Amino acid sequence: MEPEARRDFERKVGTAVTQVGLVISPFQPWLCASPDGLFETSSGVTLLEIKCPYSRKDDTIIDHVSQQSYVNYIVYEDGSLKVARSHQYYCQMQVAMYVTNTKECFFFVYSRKQSIIVVVERDEDFLSVNIPKLESFFYLFYMKQLMK
Repeated sequence: MEPEARRDFERKVGTAVTQVGLVISPFQPWLCASPDGLFETSSGVTLLEIKCPYSRKDDTIIDHVSQQSYVNYIVYEDGSLKVARSHQYYCQMQVAMYVTNTKECFFFVYSRKQSIIVVVERDEDFLSVNIPKLESFFYLFYMKQLMK
């Protein structure tokens, strides 16, 4: 369903999305990301992350009237849609923005009945805490296992 979602996103936003594969950090080659696409905005190159929740494939994702989300990673906060900071998708997008050196990510959640876009800004506070944790994990645990 992702190709269908990408076409829908391109039509709604009015821009072409460039598909990319694995992107490796040039300064920390142990860190990589595989974004669903990159596209140009007035802010510059922007990241695209697409989710197509199977449980909602033929149903709505959110109810704007009651401000209810039917997926656990989208929440209403002060009347606006946000990605839950505690969800792994938030971390995934932050690391992808770090690796691709982008400032924002369009999080596109798609079903055949509804699609939503949540713009996620790069969170330097989150990255300053979590990138060192990822680096420690890589060198202290992962590399040790690879060397066995």
